[in-house]
Amino acid sequence: MNKDQLSALFGRFLREEASPHEKKMVEAYMLLSESEEAEFSDREKQETKERIWSVLNPYSGERRSNNVWYANRSWWLRTAAVWVMLVGITAAGFLFRYDIMDRLFPIAWNQDITGPYEIKRVVLPDGTVVNLAPNSTISYPARYRGHARKARLSGIAFFSVVSNEKQPFTVASGNLDIRVLGTSFEVRNVPLLHDVGVTVATGKVQVRCGDRMQAVLTANQEVRYNDTVGQFSVMEKVDAAAETAWTRNVLVFRETGLEEVLKALEDRYGMKISIHPNAIKKGATFSGAFKSHESGKEILDVVCFSSGLKYTITRDNIAVITK
Repeated sequence: MNKDQLSALFGRFLREEASPHEKKMVEAYMLLSESEEAEFSDREKQETKERIWSVLNPYSGERRSNNVWYANRSWWLRTAAVWVMLVGITAAGFLFRYDIMDRLFPIAWNQDITGPYEIKRVVLPDGTVVNLAPNSTISYPARYRGHARKARLSGIAFFSVVSNEKQPFTVASGNLDIRVLGTSFEVRNVPLLHDVGVTVATGKVQVRCGDRMQAVLTANQEVRYNDTVGQFSVMEKVDAAAETAWTRNVLVFRETGLEEVLKALEDRYGMKISIHPNAIKKGATFSGAFKSHESGKEILDVVCFSSGLKYTITRDNIAVITK
């Protein structure tokens, strides 16, 4: 089997067109690739040993124990060596190996979601830190495999990526792929606005749309993409520190209805708040950001003072809002 035939075999496997025997050959190949041995968990190694045994053992119809496996280890190695010579650890194998491993042993993805006013700190498997803004969702593998680190984002997040030249980090958000080696940057993808933005705080970021490179950004540069008209715009000078100031807070309100703000305080701090009839004007809003060390009472003081409201605490520990 030459390189072209091997490449065709892997292609059929990934398209789910391989025969049962071809599938077993691919599974056997993955175990024989020593460079990938470290990628397998103990369970995966055992499963693959059993599969490769069924391919290489002429008595594969019989059930074999681990003792039989090791008793026949020298025979297995000789047979495997012949198989390797026939197939070859070629460039085709390395080209497809991670896709094949993902098909054979898929890695589960985790998902973190923030509420309407919540900011959450998420640590990815490689140590990369993500500050997730309100109403945002990030998905990522439980562990990284191969030469790529990936994440998917809907909403807004600030990434502080651990540097690893051999394993680039990519964020998929909307129609864009943002690729870095090690840097810090913000991604904003609000589907209702049909707008995706990338702001770089440190390092260098590549922004792609499909197969096309759209921009290479450095510190204090920003790119915006409108997916309605498919238009890119690059801003050469922005204040990245100001753009990402929200990451240093835990609650952020931007012209949020006052009743919603008070409900958020109830939910986050376990407070009980009662609003007196007609205390809040129709359409009244509040904007502000609060840090983690501020208590619910301190925030309520600020909200009421800036909105011209007062409150009293009852014996039942209920804050009653009045004019």
